[in-house]
Amino acid sequence: MVDYDRMVRLAERRLGRKPRLEPEVEEAIALSIAPGVRANSWRPDVARMAERRLWDEVVKASKARELWRLARSRGILLDSSRRVLDVGCGRGGLSAALMARGVETVSLDLRLRNCHVARLRGRRYDHDVPAVSGRAEELPFADNAFDVVCLRHDASATPRA
Repeated sequence: MVDYDRMVRLAERRLGRKPRLEPEVEEAIALSIAPGVRANSWRPDVARMAERRLWDEVVKASKARELWRLARSRGILLDSSRRVLDVGCGRGGLSAALMARGVETVSLDLRLRNCHVARLRGRRYDHDVPAVSGRAEELPFADNAFDVVCLRHDASATPRA
């Protein structure tokens, strides 16, 4: 069972913002991640996995800090004037973590379900997360539309046999 009070405290500490919990948003996120949780029901840590998937932005807060440090080392200050493209956003945890900190972020993922979850996750922090379904090889954006492009673990970029 997910301890929402604990996760809200963690989100507030790691993201600097307290999430706004709306029952319909929380239920929609839970329903969207349910197929993946069911497929992993054999795992002894399935409850922890479900919690991590429900609160992916809290888990990805450390990745957002890594991205900040990397950008800063390249002379880019990630703030509200910068645009970040999160390619292969998955369930939108990194996008939500960045947006909770005030960075304009666009999520891109091959799966429509992931785009839907990314939008829902943004609602926790009063953000309208632009989530676009598409392939990393065929970005549906103009050149130079983003200051930073983040790509991690994106299988759509893998050559097909």
